[in-house]
Amino acid sequence: MRIETLRIINYKSFRKSEAFRFGPQFSVLVGTNNAGKTAALEALSARFRYKPHLRPTKAGESPPVPDPRSQVEVTLVLSGAEIIQHMLRGGRQLDIPTSSGDRAHIEAQIRELAQAATLRFKLAVDQSGNWTTLTKPSHGLWGEPIQSFARVDPDPDRQGWHIVSIQQGVSDNLPATVGTLLLESIYVFRAERMNIGECPIDASSTLKPDASNLASVLLQLTPSPDLYDEYNAYVREVFPTIYRVASSAANQNTAKITINNIDGEAAELKAGISVPLGDSGTGVSQVLAILYVAITAQTPLIIIIDEPNSFLHPGAMRKLLAILSRLNHQYILTTHSPDVINAADPDTVNLIQLRRNESAVQTLDRTKLDSQRLILDELGVRLSDVFGADEILWVEGSTEERCFPMLLTHQGESRPGISVLSLVATGDLESRKIRGSLVWDIYARFSDGTALIPPAIAFALDRESRTESEMADLVRRSRGRVKFLPRRTYENYLIQEDAIASRLSELILDGEPPTVQQVSSWIEANRRRDEYFDNRNTSARDEGEWQKDIDAPRFLKDLFAALSKTTITFDKITHSVQLTEWLLKNKPDHLAELLNHVRDCILVNVRSDTAG
Repeated sequence: MRIETLRIINYKSFRKSEAFRFGPQFSVLVGTNNAGKTAALEALSARFRYKPHLRPTKAGESPPVPDPRSQVEVTLVLSGAEIIQHMLRGGRQLDIPTSSGDRAHIEAQIRELAQAATLRFKLAVDQSGNWTTLTKPSHGLWGEPIQSFARVDPDPDRQGWHIVSIQQGVSDNLPATVGTLLLESIYVFRAERMNIGECPIDASSTLKPDASNLASVLLQLTPSPDLYDEYNAYVREVFPTIYRVASSAANQNTAKITINNIDGEAAELKAGISVPLGDSGTGVSQVLAILYVAITAQTPLIIIIDEPNSFLHPGAMRKLLAILSRLNHQYILTTHSPDVINAADPDTVNLIQLRRNESAVQTLDRTKLDSQRLILDELGVRLSDVFGADEILWVEGSTEERCFPMLLTHQGESRPGISVLSLVATGDLESRKIRGSLVWDIYARFSDGTALIPPAIAFALDRESRTESEMADLVRRSRGRVKFLPRRTYENYLIQEDAIASRLSELILDGEPPTVQQVSSWIEANRRRDEYFDNRNTSARDEGEWQKDIDAPRFLKDLFAALSKTTITFDKITHSVQLTEWLLKNKPDHLAELLNHVRDCILVNVRSDTAG
């Protein structure tokens, strides 16, 4: 059994959600705190109480009368064999809608249902646990008018089934049967400590939903040495320091779990110190329970894991997910961690957001996720760099990525939700070829705020040697999101004699560092040289204009080399950051134009949205 879709109606922050969609193996729920993930987990487990969605009221307005119905709609996929096995195990009676009154024909139809590899049920369940079908007949087979139903019982030996009676009319208890099977097939592992080291002994080998009988079921597993060894091998794969998990009778009525750790001094693999499970880390208990369920299940289960990154080290988390991927179950994870998404490589990601006091969900399918990853790979950006940001300010390179946050902080404009990230190969922006659409693909796919990747607030680029028409074209194609530096490059703002002299005095360890006057003299003597400009028009190099158009990175490289007697090489990132820090502390007025530009970049989105 697996869940294909889910809708939440009138429950907590969900008024009437769009459909959550889940893949056959790994699916992920993401969202900020208080977005609605907990309510979604409760709805997924079909164990929810009546907590109606409440909309805010305006001043003077009467409070609305709450809808007394909370409901979850779910599409389930399972095989006919799972339904029959569920009936036989529980000794349940089934009322199955049929399309004929002929007994032989009805028997053939029921056998068809029992042998079906895929059945799809669209069901609803309310806060009282009442299951109903959203399609008739619930099993969706045969495509003929329903005229009767067959009442089917298990055989006395539970090895088969037989028809008790065939009656006219409609009776269908498959929704309740499938709903009960769903409840029995779901395990939810929450991000909290599980005190499951000891429990009463019973004969059941089925782990309870809260894993409270883990010690007892592990005791029942002991007579199956092959399965028990497999279980321990998986545990050791996740936690290499654990040699073996053992459950034993603490007394006549109680089972107790102990953890045998690896003997670190032994040349071969052997047990060392044993400690009670209760004295081990939180993640150990969670993993022991998850692995037991996944390994011993006779039929496919739905295993929900809440924030695995909160109780597992990233390395252990990756190993656990790799093991689970080899086992035939459906896994639904909630997370704030890009590491979890990368390790799970999910079929779908469901993004939950709180909008105007109402939770909304949007599903990203595998093809969209792969597309986003490809774009990020092209940019040299990791998912972890953008995951969790509200907006992204894309900048020219690593220097700006380091310095722009400092400039925003200096002005009190820093916002936790804005990530500053550098673009790769920005020359591709002008290209009309396929690769040239890279940044505009990012804008089109990410700036609408409907993807896992947050929207682009702006693209902050150097002027370089671009013409006015080239810059205007890029601004137009980006719908105003491109913002060009008023000067050629970021380093054009760092040609300041006091800052450079201070930096060189710290870097030059042998000999006398240059004075401020010596730095100023070198700048004045060299700032008009042809190799620092793209054109040969010397009139553009007079007072004021030269700082705008000069090839500053090359100019600073030569300056550092000359004044340090070639002992210091200008490092574009390291030294630009240090010069920026000095100027912000000692001469912030020198950066006034740059500070205004950076502030303008984070305001461009607000202005364009208001204008639109």
